[in-house]
Amino acid sequence: MLLSHARGVDVHQDEDEFEGGLLHATYADINGDGHFDIVLSGIVILRGENSDREVAKKECKRVFLWNKTSGMFQETKKGSINPQLCSDK
Repeated sequence: MLLSHARGVDVHQDEDEFEGGLLHATYADINGDGHFDIVLSGIVILRGENSDREVAKKECKRVFLWNKTSGMFQETKKGSINPQLCSDK
């Protein structure tokens, strides 16, 4: 069983939300260690004080590499784009 604490769905119109309501997950061996890693990516819609108004759209990407020693995925900054925009609230 795989458990992960990463926000991947956000559809309410507060200060930000994911375009289409979710981040997209891809699985590839990014670091060449023979294990699949996880990439969550998408577009974040940023809203001003009036949540009905879209202020900007920004790309975000979070990268999680498999750590064989711990038996868990660990987030890395390498390859990430604006990870704070798609991190847990």
